[in-house]
Amino acid sequence: MSHGAGPSAAAAAADDDAAQLELLLRQTLDPATVHAAERRLRKALKPAAAALPLARRAAESDAPEVRQLAAVLLRRRVVGHYEQLAAADRDALKALVLHRLVAEPHAPPRRALAAVASALGAELLPADGGWPELLRFLSDAAQAPTAEHREVAMLVLAELFESPATVAVFRPHLPATVGVLRAGLADPLAPQVRTASLRAVGALATSLLDLSLIHISEPTRLGM
Repeated sequence: MSHGAGPSAAAAAADDDAAQLELLLRQTLDPATVHAAERRLRKALKPAAAALPLARRAAESDAPEVRQLAAVLLRRRVVGHYEQLAAADRDALKALVLHRLVAEPHAPPRRALAAVASALGAELLPADGGWPELLRFLSDAAQAPTAEHREVAMLVLAELFESPATVAVFRPHLPATVGVLRAGLADPLAPQVRTASLRAVGALATSLLDLSLIHISEPTRLGM
């Protein structure tokens, strides 16, 4: 084999794998082929390395329903598979999700991708390295001129705020966070932004209460 054939062969194999995954996702959506396709799809998605190809289907398929299904399946697997990925694949996965969140023109796959970002963010934000790109993304999207982007920011925040551990990350910046949510609640143009903001406010209030109760209930001893 020539030296130049390696990358070419690898690219061809990747294209074949992408086409096969696309076909399985489409067959899963077809009542005539769903049962056999689901069995094959479960096997194909079992390795952790399948997370990135699945994310690519969520971003690159030309069918909105396939992109939505890929994002839903990715949401179920991303947390368990993320730590097993190579560092370059982790970075590629995170970048792909954030890029597609603002590029996705259809609401159902966009909202499914928002759930992926939330699930991954809930794991990564409380960790040492965090996910600073997600925080920058949320700040920019919440103030974007496009209503769909503002809604995405609120959807992601609403799910992130369901975890007290994640809320603890935002707590030092609580005034700014409240300001973002207040602007969302008063969004003059998009009722979907107001609805998502209301959900985020409710989740934040619940988690802040949980954090306060945890603090209050911590055992103390005389002399400590």
